[in-house]
Amino acid sequence: MRFEDHKVIPVIKINDADKAAPLALALLDGGISAVEITLRTEEGLAAIKNVSEKVPQTTVGAGSVLNEDQARAAYGAGARFIVSAGFDKGVFDFCRDAGIPYVPGCATATEIQAAVNLGCGTVKLFPAEALGGAKTVAALSAPFPGVRFIPTGGINESNAASYFRLKCVCCVGAGSVAPETLIDSGDFAKITQNAKRFTAAVNGDFSVCREKEKNGEKKIVTLGEIMLRLSPPYGKRIVQADKFDINYGGAEANVAVSLACLGEDAVYVTKLPDNEAGEAALGALRRYGVDTSHTVRGGGRIGIYYLEKGASQRSSKVIYDRAGSSMAEADEDEFDFDRIFEGAGWFHFTGITPAISAKAAAVCRKAVASAQAHGLTVSMDLNYRKKLWDVETAAKALGGFMQGVDVMICNEEHASKICSVRCDEDLAETAKLLCEKYGFKAAAVTRRRTESADVNLISAAAYIGGEKAYSPVYRCNIVDRVGAGDAFAAGLIYALIHDYKADRAVNFAAAASALKHSVEGDFNLVSLQEIEAAANGATGKTER
Repeated sequence: MRFEDHKVIPVIKINDADKAAPLALALLDGGISAVEITLRTEEGLAAIKNVSEKVPQTTVGAGSVLNEDQARAAYGAGARFIVSAGFDKGVFDFCRDAGIPYVPGCATATEIQAAVNLGCGTVKLFPAEALGGAKTVAALSAPFPGVRFIPTGGINESNAASYFRLKCVCCVGAGSVAPETLIDSGDFAKITQNAKRFTAAVNGDFSVCREKEKNGEKKIVTLGEIMLRLSPPYGKRIVQADKFDINYGGAEANVAVSLACLGEDAVYVTKLPDNEAGEAALGALRRYGVDTSHTVRGGGRIGIYYLEKGASQRSSKVIYDRAGSSMAEADEDEFDFDRIFEGAGWFHFTGITPAISAKAAAVCRKAVASAQAHGLTVSMDLNYRKKLWDVETAAKALGGFMQGVDVMICNEEHASKICSVRCDEDLAETAKLLCEKYGFKAAAVTRRRTESADVNLISAAAYIGGEKAYSPVYRCNIVDRVGAGDAFAAGLIYALIHDYKADRAVNFAAAASALKHSVEGDFNLVSLQEIEAAANGATGKTER
């Protein structure tokens, strides 16, 4: 495993092995996908086995391992990493031979040096806070530049972020996420809340969870395909590239992340291969607090797309390699939408997912029908992709979804091509005509004008509650424009859920889209405050 992929590893003392699987699921819902179960109780090994077998998407390890026999037993139960209070040569030799990480506890430079000289590259610093916190980690790491540290002991959501300012820290261990009392009482909802707050704390100010409780607010569910994105370094073409930058993204996944960053309870549904590539994609979502607990695992591969960024007069280029992906081959019966939509109030999908395969289209049809039956608001972003299907096929297929959609989002080109609706003089009139033609409760239409590959002008208009509304024009200097439409969709969904008036709603969504142009990768990692500031005319001056 890569500890860097997890950031927070709860340290668990468990008294009832039957509670281990629900605990792991609660942590997953909070964005945490690794757990260290200590062998300080008789139930430890059985708990490790339960998590390993029943919640395979969680990486489970064994803590407080004292000797080789315990390490062997933990490995047999399903542990995929071993942690001990101090260095033990027998445990080290076993883990090396078994091919799993071993993390010995250290508290001094002498202990770290002894572990490093015997071949350890990662050590646990315990008790981290009692030893002086992040400052001590920084001091101890100086003589050992290649060593990775996992500080543990006294770490909570208030001090965790300080450790991640150090390059030597790969993750932290934290007992405060799931304390023994909450596990014993079965309060897994509280554990999920703790996990979300902890994840928010280590990921920066764009919180994935409000400080206040949700007060009964409903989940927002999105469905689609998340892909591995490969991009040459900036300025290079694919034919020049000897390496690629890695990101993950997909239209509906991008919407889910944006909503999570705005504090909403966002759920993403997809199918991914049951391997490290699939796990990495889920990790990219969980990092920002997206609930991925309804992911179906299986199939042969993750979809890939190559992005060659444009510059000046040269346009950007996208190459898809997604045929036969897990989501493309997914069967509709693999998704229990009755369970998925429990506690949900909104469902969002795009025209991309039905385009990737007939099977994916069937999944979308089932999802929309179920969302209607559950009384959810359904939004759709047309997102026509000419590299996936032609206009005639797309218009016919997407037309079949229209009667189940409450809120339509599209750009003016797609409104014209797919819906045969356009009014060049008045963008809001296009939105109104869409509502009149299909019976949508609301519609929003975006417009993009290209000065060059580096500078675009964007704006939007909407028809909401019988009222036309317009955004200002935003001039965007582009860092990465991928996901800008998804940022708009997320902004509009957020605004409508929070009862923004029409003018404010469309401006908020357009501001979110404008800000996305400044963020590398597919995800729009901006806060509510940043969007509100942009919508109110902020100019990008440095904040001090």
